[in-house]
Amino acid sequence: AYHTNRLIRREKEGGITDNPHLPSSLTEAMRIPGLKSGPRKPENDIFIVHVDDKNDQLEDSFLLRGSICLLAKAFIFGVLCFVVAFVLAYFLLETRDELQQDFTKFMEIYGKSYESEEKMDEAYAYFRENMFDLERERSRQPGVEFGFHQWMDQHFSTFSQKFSLGDRTLPPMEGVSRFEGFEERVNRPGEFSLKDKATPVKNQGSCGSCWAFATVASVETANAIAGNPLVALSEQEMIECDTRNTGCRGGVRSYAMSFVKDNGLVPESTYPYTAKEGEQCHIGNTTKVYIKDWRLLSQSEDAMADWLFKTGPITFGMNVTKSMYSYRSGVFRPTEADCSTKSEGSHALTLMGYGSERGQDYWLVKNSWGDYWGDGGYFKLARGANVCGMANNVVAPMF
Repeated sequence: AYHTNRLIRREKEGGITDNPHLPSSLTEAMRIPGLKSGPRKPENDIFIVHVDDKNDQLEDSFLLRGSICLLAKAFIFGVLCFVVAFVLAYFLLETRDELQQDFTKFMEIYGKSYESEEKMDEAYAYFRENMFDLERERSRQPGVEFGFHQWMDQHFSTFSQKFSLGDRTLPPMEGVSRFEGFEERVNRPGEFSLKDKATPVKNQGSCGSCWAFATVASVETANAIAGNPLVALSEQEMIECDTRNTGCRGGVRSYAMSFVKDNGLVPESTYPYTAKEGEQCHIGNTTKVYIKDWRLLSQSEDAMADWLFKTGPITFGMNVTKSMYSYRSGVFRPTEADCSTKSEGSHALTLMGYGSERGQDYWLVKNSWGDYWGDGGYFKLARGANVCGMANNVVAPMF
């Protein structure tokens, strides 16, 4: 009655035959007199019950195999975890050793020393953080070379202040119209450079005078294009004498161009740069360089390239990213997030050419962070995508 799906057989001397005395079903078994619970015990004959356990054996086999499989997987997973932990530990140790070697090299290159062990530990912590950011940028921009800079042992917000980013845009109430492009198509070459008509790269130091350096660099080159001698002109004059701008606290390039148009620029040799604001303006009687006018250019980078080839250099402003300080060579293309949420401010620069490298169009840009920075003081900025808002506020001198 308990195993209705199993075969019950009777064993006799003549062999195994079906037992006619057994009930054929559970219902029939329940009708047997005296059967209250459990199977009815035969009185005369001895019966041997054989149960077909093939299904149970298969089920047990599957369970056994599953258990073995789970144990094997657990063992393999444990081995993999051990290997990963070992490799990670080795990698971290190797990375730490490399960072310590890089920090030692950094200290030697820039002559760094620290007054206490605590100060050195703090400097190393900032260096490590900046190096991790640098490695991420190298992975993201494999075609660009990045390297040390002398402020790697400081927080980004601290060393970015060393450059005192001070570019400001022209207030909209001025209502200055933009130059949208030449009427006739400009047949310009694929690559072009004005470096041979540029003065050596200068260094603004810790004064927020990038607006003056970008303006002066464009006027110097435009003056040479006009057939005049290439002469280094004075940024210090603009810092101390241009009353519409605020010296080391920043300035507007269009105001600076108006100053050059109305007042002219003296040679740098007669009014040298000090990286700070003096008490008064003292120009004296000397030769000056003037411009006829200036233009606010179109935001079209094709129109900008046309102007650069046909007329001369252009000043522009862009948001500076952390990775820009470590730039060495290649076409620099920061992300939109780097240009906005991770930027420390706007910086004024000068376009001196354009070209293409490994299929990437670029602008050739002159900076004012000294010739030890970047590629001799220059860098290549991705062209055609308004990187970091570089095409939003473009101002150029006219001779």
